[in-house]
Amino acid sequence: MNAPKQSNQVGKIILQWGTPLAALGIALWAAWSAQESAREAKEANARASGRIPAKLVLEDVIPNSDTLPREMRANIFGLPLTTVYFRNVKMLADLNTRIVLKNIGEEPVDTIRVTVTYRKESGFSLADKVKRPDDLGPISTEQVHRDDHVLDKKMNKGDVAIIPVTKGLLSQMLQAQKGQKIPGERYGEFGIQCYGKPVGATSFDDLSDEKMVTLRALWWPTNFDTAECKKIIEEFRPRVEVMRQAAVGER
Repeated sequence: MNAPKQSNQVGKIILQWGTPLAALGIALWAAWSAQESAREAKEANARASGRIPAKLVLEDVIPNSDTLPREMRANIFGLPLTTVYFRNVKMLADLNTRIVLKNIGEEPVDTIRVTVTYRKESGFSLADKVKRPDDLGPISTEQVHRDDHVLDKKMNKGDVAIIPVTKGLLSQMLQAQKGQKIPGERYGEFGIQCYGKPVGATSFDDLSDEKMVTLRALWWPTNFDTAECKKIIEEFRPRVEVMRQAAVGER
C-alpha cells in the first residue's frame, strides 16, 4: 500500500532535481553557443585582416633515426647516438634531408618558411675521442639561415609538404668550420624550424605542435671545400612537393 506513495515521492525528487539540471544544460548550451559565435566572429575578422593562423604540424624527417643509412651513423663514444657523420660534402648533398609537414587546419597554406640555426659546436678528435672546444678558432655565423618556399599549389587540409633543407644546413656548416685550427672533425647541432603562411595572410605562423628538429652532425671541414660548398648552395634548387598524406608512403 506504501508503494504508490514512495513512487510519488521519488517522482517529486526527480522533478525537483530534473528542473535545475535541465536549466543547467540549457545554460551550458547557451554558453557554448556564445563561445562558438565569438570564435566564428573572431575568425571572420581575422580572415578579413589576413591574420588567420596556419595549422601545420611536423609529421616526419627524411631520413629519420630509423631510416638513416648505417654508414652515416657516427657511433662514437661521447656523441649522441643520433649524430649523422658526413665524411664529405657529397654525402650531405646525397642524403637530401627533408622535413615533412602536414596541414591540419581549414586554411590553405601557400608559403612555407624554413630556418636553420647553428646552435652548438665543438672540435672533436677521433684519435683520442675527446671534444676539444678550447682549440677552436673564432666562429662567426649568421644567426639564422632562412628560406621562403612559395608552393606550386595550395596546401589544403590533410595535405603534406616535403621540404629539402640541404641548402640551409650546408650554409651554416660552412660558416661553422671557419677558424678551424686543429685537424679533425667538427661537431654541431642545428635547429630547424618551419612556419606556414595561409593564403591571403601577411605573416608566418609557428607550427601548431611547436616542434623543432635538431640535427646533430659530425663532419670533416677539410672535405667541405669552400668553393665547392658555395657552388652547391648557389645551384641548389629545392623542390617542395605537396601531396595527400597517403601518397607519401608510396614514395
